Amino acid sequence: MLLNSVMGVSVLGATGKFERLFLRYQRLIINISFILLAIIFAWPIMGNPNVVAAGDDSLFHLSRIYSLAQSLGSGQFLPGYDFMAFHSVGTAMNLFYPYVTTALPIVLLKYVLGHWASAIGLYYIGITCVTLVVTYRCTLALTTNRLAAFIFSVCYNFSIYRIDVAYPRFDLGELVVFLALPLALIGFELMLQKHDYDKWTWLVFGFSLMLYAHLLSALLVALLLGLRLAFGWRQVTKDLGVNLCKAFIWSILIGSYQLITLLEQCVAQPLHSIYTGGLLTILKDPAELLSNSINNSIYVYTIGLLGAVGLGLIVTNFDKLTYNGVNYGIWACFGIGAFILTSKLFPWRYLVHTPAAIIQYPYRLSLFATFFLIMVGSVVLAQLIGNYSPTKIVPMLSLLLLILVLFARSNADVLHKTKLVLGPRAATTFQLQHYKDGGTDDYLPQRAKHQLPKLWARRFYINDHATTFKIKADPRAFTTTVKTAKPDTLVDLPILYYVGAKISTATGKPPVTPLISNRGTVAITLPKAEVHRLQVTYQPTIKRQISAAVALISLGSFCLQGHFPAFKKFLT
Repeated sequence: MLLNSVMGVSVLGATGKFERLFLRYQRLIINISFILLAIIFAWPIMGNPNVVAAGDDSLFHLSRIYSLAQSLGSGQFLPGYDFMAFHSVGTAMNLFYPYVTTALPIVLLKYVLGHWASAIGLYYIGITCVTLVVTYRCTLALTTNRLAAFIFSVCYNFSIYRIDVAYPRFDLGELVVFLALPLALIGFELMLQKHDYDKWTWLVFGFSLMLYAHLLSALLVALLLGLRLAFGWRQVTKDLGVNLCKAFIWSILIGSYQLITLLEQCVAQPLHSIYTGGLLTILKDPAELLSNSINNSIYVYTIGLLGAVGLGLIVTNFDKLTYNGVNYGIWACFGIGAFILTSKLFPWRYLVHTPAAIIQYPYRLSLFATFFLIMVGSVVLAQLIGNYSPTKIVPMLSLLLLILVLFARSNADVLHKTKLVLGPRAATTFQLQHYKDGGTDDYLPQRAKHQLPKLWARRFYINDHATTFKIKADPRAFTTTVKTAKPDTLVDLPILYYVGAKISTATGKPPVTPLISNRGTVAITLPKAEVHRLQVTYQPTIKRQISAAVALISLGSFCLQGHFPAFKKFLT
């Protein structure tokens, strides 16, 4: 007994010394741990860069990255056409899908590092590290509890749905949304419950990030905040309304480049929208969904084990949903509601032909279920640990160990899926150009919806007669030679028409705006019967150029007004 007592005192003494050392250097230790965790999260790419080519959306995003690199390399700083990607038929993915926070950083990193694999790996490290820090700081401001902030930051960033977004799906847009979500949701909650109206700047940063990363998520978050406002109407004040208006105006100004780029195309001609037929797919019964969550597999999109633990902590500790002056009950309800929405329990069949179908797949709402369940669960867990543990070091180290074990399993699953999808190519050197011709029909001109195979086959129409010519594609233009036998011949090229398309008929002649053919492609009437050298290029419209200037000036003005130093202080 005496030996046991001495050993117990020694262990407690050592723990106490470590606790004091940690408290002295806790900011440095936490930041270093975040850097190490970010490197660990990107480890699958370091081990085998081909993992990024095995995701559900890999061909789409890799093609966009390749296209953007070619455009910027040729001096096109407001890119439009995908000249060298997507089978070189004039798609415009970087017009419709934001690239500023997704493809652009990777392209810039490639210019510095010289290798695509290194660029993507460093991008993953950077985005994960920043998300860890921002999540921690946001949560600390709301809870005033460092343990709760640390638990949520680590669990949120290593949640199975974020791993799914990063690897099995390779959805760069939603990966950035994981960074923006704490800024928007926690910033709004601080304004609503703590009347900290200075946090309107967090909403600006959060929504600006989403507008330049994933427009659908920005819409969903706006609807979610509207719902939160409706439930908290008793807490609404005049100051809250004024600051929300400020956040809205600044977000629109900063995001104007992406919004105008999209809107001018949608107004110009009917476009085939994104796929909306997936509402009834990949749905599971709640019990099966919960079982798959506990299993924590990357092959099923769920809240994962960490989300399930958060759910368990919530339903068994209703008395701990109010902490340090903040009521987390509504967030708990939102988390449970979002979980239900991802299952068969919700009657999605009645919404198939409604605007709600724009979310494409209900599993997308796992993002919100993950955020709310893990966030509220972290607050509850921090209270339980504070009641029963004399030190916070052991719980934090235990959490890190659990995260590493779970991620090791996920890493193995990611590598396994890579081998299944890519086969022998999984063992080869990663080459981005191998994946430049992804197929997509998103935002095609409505008349071109069923024309892609003919466009890929280079099918021309000369006065409505089908024929084939060669087209040369380079990073700045499509070039072809056409021979006409009659004057005033209508030539329909296998190149999609979008606002900003220009065509020239001879070297030195200024390009003109082409006609739109019946199949939604570029067309031109050639007045003479001769051999014509046609060149199709893209020129950003005046509206788009102005919107880019407005966005840059707005961002600069926002920072110079003193909001950026305040945000910098928040990060440090």
